[in-house]
Amino acid sequence: MKKNYDVIIICFTNPTLDARAINITKTLIKYDRKVALVTPDYNVEPEYIDSNDYYPCAINLDQSTHKAQSEFTKAVKKLKLDTKHVLASDYYSLSAAKSIKLKKRAKFVYDSREIYSQLNSLKDRHLARKLLEFREKYLVSYVNKMIVTAEEDEKYLKKHFTHSLKYSVIKNLPPESNLEKNNSLREKFNIAKDKLVLLYQGWVLEGRGLDILIDTTKDTERAELVIIGDGNYLKTLKEKVSNENISNVHFTGFVPYSDLAKFTVSADIGFVLFEDNSISYQNALPNKLFEFIQARVPVITTNQKTISKVVVDNQIGITIDKIERKSLIDSIIEMSSKEARELYIQNIEKIKKQYSYETQEVEILKVFS
Repeated sequence: MKKNYDVIIICFTNPTLDARAINITKTLIKYDRKVALVTPDYNVEPEYIDSNDYYPCAINLDQSTHKAQSEFTKAVKKLKLDTKHVLASDYYSLSAAKSIKLKKRAKFVYDSREIYSQLNSLKDRHLARKLLEFREKYLVSYVNKMIVTAEEDEKYLKKHFTHSLKYSVIKNLPPESNLEKNNSLREKFNIAKDKLVLLYQGWVLEGRGLDILIDTTKDTERAELVIIGDGNYLKTLKEKVSNENISNVHFTGFVPYSDLAKFTVSADIGFVLFEDNSISYQNALPNKLFEFIQARVPVITTNQKTISKVVVDNQIGITIDKIERKSLIDSIIEMSSKEARELYIQNIEKIKKQYSYETQEVEILKVFS
């Protein structure tokens, strides 16, 4: 017996960790849309969707991403589901979503949360980049609507994908939060009251300034750094900290999205550092920036145009032109006093509501109308 849905969301990543997929799913359910969520089986149970509407597909996640994608697509084809719309939550979900579009004649929506052909990880892998670009363009030829995270991405992709598509900008905003300041990170890592808690959260990848941030923290007696998240660069960073006997840098690994805010709110300074070495990073407008805003945490960021526009225009932190120890140390020192941070926090309070996910609900519903 087939089950009918308004929207089927195809998500290749762990559904308890993917903030963007979580927020779109919850918004649609909030407004009485019948939603199915389809992912590889990560042996988790997402709490934000009824278990009867969650379809984990058993595939081998230890193989190459390309092979896992292919196996996932085959598994999705076997599902007996009907729908009006199918959403590919990222590039890695496109092929599986396309199979539903063709089988059910559903409207096909692509959430291009990155400029995938310009990912930092592909900058020195020219053949891999060309192959991804070719395949993405082919799959996008079946797409009816595009979602992007920023206006700059829309401009780029309209030139990149030559056929006409309707674009909607859905920023990486978290739900509005009113959590009070707490000591979660201090208690977890036994950080003294007189030390600053520095925080990076998100994917742990190359090109995000983490090596230099660790080196800077190592020589900063008044601060301790916590890195929340996982990724293919985490092992390298852990080995660095261990080999150099760095005692004031701590790792949590992945934290479920539902638990993340309580840790974010306990930080003193948040870091959003993207090296200026790919178009994807140049246009980045990451959810971690807005998570810091919702947690009322001042930020130190790099000077990319999309990030700096939010930070500088609203005076909620400090931007640096280059990721280097002197710039980071100077910024940390400037933000080390409680009085200095309080000025930024006051400005964050003024904009907090406008950078919450709830402000985008109408636009999300339009996409799936």
